[in-house]
Amino acid sequence: MNLTFLREQGVLKRMRGTPLPSGSYLAAVAANAVTNAAVQVGLVILAGRVFFGIGWPRDWIELGVFVVAGVICLAALGVAWSHVIPNFDAAPAYVNIVFLPVIFISGVFYDIDNTPAFLRDIAQALPLTHIIDGLSGALVTGRGIGDNLSALAVIAVWAAAGIVLAVRGFSWEQRRS
Repeated sequence: MNLTFLREQGVLKRMRGTPLPSGSYLAAVAANAVTNAAVQVGLVILAGRVFFGIGWPRDWIELGVFVVAGVICLAALGVAWSHVIPNFDAAPAYVNIVFLPVIFISGVFYDIDNTPAFLRDIAQALPLTHIIDGLSGALVTGRGIGDNLSALAVIAVWAAAGIVLAVRGFSWEQRRS
């Protein structure tokens, strides 16, 4: 939604007119998303430790890998999806039409093992289930990255698709609709 807002308000067009390289601006936006996610995960871990007596993550490297991979994947898909959004007023509806069903079927609110098979199959094709599995592996079971290579592969495929679609459809100009 933020990218749509920046595009429609002409901020992206003004950024394009500066001497700042386009790649640097987009890399900074991505780095901001990764940093934001890392701070949020850090706060959740610290709050769990201090207020709920939950232990420290069992595999810090896996946690970092899945945070970065998840943010890159979902940010790329978000940028790609922003090309579909016609204006900022429509952005919440466009975002929620994808976000709510995906978060519902991916096992965020319930145990995915107790869902109908067709929903599990759909969830297995989407990246969010694999991001959740990788993060839970790092935080709870400590299985390690080696046990989650297939999850990383699914996330990488979705990230690659998101990056390709984001780059192909990215526009610095606002739409006239």
